[in-house]
Amino acid sequence: MRCISRIPEVIWVKYADDGLALLLYNQGSMTDQIRTRQGLLSTTLEVKSDFPKSGKAALLIKPDKPAEFRLALRVPAWTSRFEARAQGRTYSGTPGQFLNISRIWRPGDTVQIDMDMNDHLIEGGPSYRGYYAFQHGPQILSLDGRLSLAALGEVRVNPVEGIKLIPERESLPDDWIGNQAYSTPALLAVGSAVLVPFADTGQQGPTHTYRSWIKEK
Repeated sequence: MRCISRIPEVIWVKYADDGLALLLYNQGSMTDQIRTRQGLLSTTLEVKSDFPKSGKAALLIKPDKPAEFRLALRVPAWTSRFEARAQGRTYSGTPGQFLNISRIWRPGDTVQIDMDMNDHLIEGGPSYRGYYAFQHGPQILSLDGRLSLAALGEVRVNPVEGIKLIPERESLPDDWIGNQAYSTPALLAVGSAVLVPFADTGQQGPTHTYRSWIKEK
């Protein structure tokens, strides 16, 4: 139960000296008092996004009154490009670090975030030599037997083929929990083979088949 109460700590934090930091870009909002150079200030931060489906997010900052403070944005280590645009200025972030924007924030100010989801293949290493997994942003993608007409053990991956992910939302059943599904020219199969986030697999129970590591062609 303690994990539930600590969820806000992995989404945003307040600095003891100045401002706040946003750690995740899922849609939601927070309201709290933060420290600024002018003292304590009640501030609301709203996030509108479909992350991690895409790397775009819009932040709406609503302090009770104009005040100068730091807004720190966590730049994921996996991204190759992170940009934030605020009031006509574009800021570039460094992967694995925080992008600090210190300025006078006014009610209704916005920040537009655009990050590269950096789709790529992960090698299996010593444990899964000759196998690969697909990564989309922070997500590992997997084959799910319910969604793929091809036998999962017979699907192959061509690591030299471009792995452009093609949205296949329409291939999901009506009762499917989740809205991400992808095909890619890097997958070789007799029949359709669809990738979904690993967290969405196995919806028919523990005996349902799914596969993250896919054998090389």
